Amino acid sequence: MRTVLRDCLLPGGDRTDVALEGGLITAIGDCRSGGTSIDIKGHLLIPGAIDSHVHLRDFRQAYKEDWLSGTRAAASGGITTILEMPNTSPPTVDRESILSKCALAGKGIVNYGIHLGATAETCRILRREGIGVSERLPSLPDGLDRVKGSPPVSTDELPVASLKIFLGSTTGSLLIDSDELLEELFRCWSGLFTAHCEDEKSIQKNIRSIGTGEGQLHHESIRSREAALLAVARLLEIGERFGRRLHICHVTTKEEISLIRSARARGLTVSAEVTPHHLFLSRDDALKRGNLLKVNPPLREKEDCLSLREALMDGTVDCVASDHAPHLLEEKRKGYEETPAGLPGLETMLPLIITFALRERIPLGDVSRWLAEKPARIFGIRGRGSLEVGAAADLAVIDLRKRRAVKGEMLQTKARWSPFEDMELAGWPLLTLVNGRIACRREEI
Repeated sequence: MRTVLRDCLLPGGDRTDVALEGGLITAIGDCRSGGTSIDIKGHLLIPGAIDSHVHLRDFRQAYKEDWLSGTRAAASGGITTILEMPNTSPPTVDRESILSKCALAGKGIVNYGIHLGATAETCRILRREGIGVSERLPSLPDGLDRVKGSPPVSTDELPVASLKIFLGSTTGSLLIDSDELLEELFRCWSGLFTAHCEDEKSIQKNIRSIGTGEGQLHHESIRSREAALLAVARLLEIGERFGRRLHICHVTTKEEISLIRSARARGLTVSAEVTPHHLFLSRDDALKRGNLLKVNPPLREKEDCLSLREALMDGTVDCVASDHAPHLLEEKRKGYEETPAGLPGLETMLPLIITFALRERIPLGDVSRWLAEKPARIFGIRGRGSLEVGAAADLAVIDLRKRRAVKGEMLQTKARWSPFEDMELAGWPLLTLVNGRIACRREEI
């Protein structure tokens, strides 16, 4: 069915109509009548965000989040595609576990891809099961059709976004902590590598020397900036030697930025992401709020936050991803050792970045580039992430006029809290369309 969005404000400043049909954008300009018409009333229309770093839990941790609650949160936050991380319980490490996760994704209301987790057995599994190592993500299945009962995904087209390497221990059981194993993975996987860069040997050495402790100071001493730097340097060296494409998750320090700039200058194909919590929260916030803001890697110094913002604006950092990692408040209020690391972030990512752009007078087209265009390019997601004729009608209508405080009780995530509680933000989505169909209207799913 044809739908015309009337009087849309585009990121470049033009006000125009946008026509949708068959899940695609079919016209931009003065569109003829016919079908359904929705008056956008001059609000901003942007491509729906592609969040490349999401933990939706489910399986044995469905009490924290499941695919329905997590994708409701995504749609409420203007996110139309999520790439889900493999460190679930059980982890996503082979064809069977990918298909199990795809079956869960049938409950969801946004498009999805899945990162495959690397283990000591990965090369043997890849050879045995013939899991593709192509450098492009297959066309993403239609999340809204799956809700209606269509098959989630065919077994010969697995929606694998990357091979994810955890160089440091974190939530879940996945860990690659030897150079020999890392090099073996680089020999057998020719597609994109994504990496959690904290050096495990440094972490364990710090634990032995520092011992037990509490709070942010202990956490950042264990997971030091040196641990991050060592892991990034090691990944870049091996990636350069094997000529592989790399994507570094949640960069946190100015020194990591320098390493990435140098690697690119040498011709290495490496992209980088940053999270909103590392952009806008610092160790000072963690010292005030304690284990609630425990996250891996830890929050860093204010000067690191500034360096990350500058790197985002100058293109050294390619994209923003939420690293949505929900835990219940009662879990986050435990002692340091018992408190799980991770923060919810699907619903606040887009408003945070738009508020930042408005404050710094950054063109709104940059927001679309950071949240949609670049993730689509990095992960080979064809036909999504842009506002042009022929692209998928994954869209978000944004209110730039009204500011609203973040409140945990208003969120769709099961976590029901936010690290940005009470922060007043602009840029809240009014309407989210996934494949041309309304997934969220004024926060009502």
